[in-house]
Amino acid sequence: MAEKKNEQKTPSKSSTFLGCGCLTFIIIILFGGCAALFGSGDEEVTEENNQEEVLEESEETEEPTEVEESEPEEEPVPEEDTNEEDNEVAGEVEEVEEDLTPEEEIESIINETIESERITELNINEYEGNYEIDMVFEASENFSSNMIANGIRRDMIDATLDLQGSDHYISYLLFTATLPLTDDAGNESPGQVMSASFNGETIQELNADNEIFLYDNIENVADGFSAHPEFR
Repeated sequence: MAEKKNEQKTPSKSSTFLGCGCLTFIIIILFGGCAALFGSGDEEVTEENNQEEVLEESEETEEPTEVEESEPEEEPVPEEDTNEEDNEVAGEVEEVEEDLTPEEEIESIINETIESERITELNINEYEGNYEIDMVFEASENFSSNMIANGIRRDMIDATLDLQGSDHYISYLLFTATLPLTDDAGNESPGQVMSASFNGETIQELNADNEIFLYDNIENVADGFSAHPEFR
């Protein structure tokens, strides 16, 4: 009996090692499973965050497209009948001209060459349908006496040719040009510097196509001519 009590069974080394190995294997499996579980959770959160960032960026970059409003087409404006307006204006001009007296028509013709502001005296007399004209006008100022004289010659010839083409027969025409002159005492007053006269026949014979000749030879063309020594 004493021998049996002393015989107690002790676990072998091999069985102890096998048990520890199984326990270690189980711990590794459990740790791996937990790691996989937490890792997949982090990946899902990361993917969700990435998707939210992409959506936010796409919303920021997308700009609302403006819809261009098409302008309404303008309706064609009907062209005005300019011919009718021109005819009306022409009719009004004709009416005004018809209302002018012969003397007023002659005066308007003279004013086309010699402005009314420069005319100091104008007498138009009618005798049996013919008209005699006596006018005094101020010469235009210029740089020299010679240039002033040439300007006077042009005024006289141009006005005479304009009257030549009028509907009224001019039987006599007298021009007198004046300028401020200074006398020996130093007093200044308008004085005659050039004068020219034309009768009806001479007026009708003047060649309107040779104006330059008429300017340079007015003293020979006119029936009467005189000029201040400084303006010859």
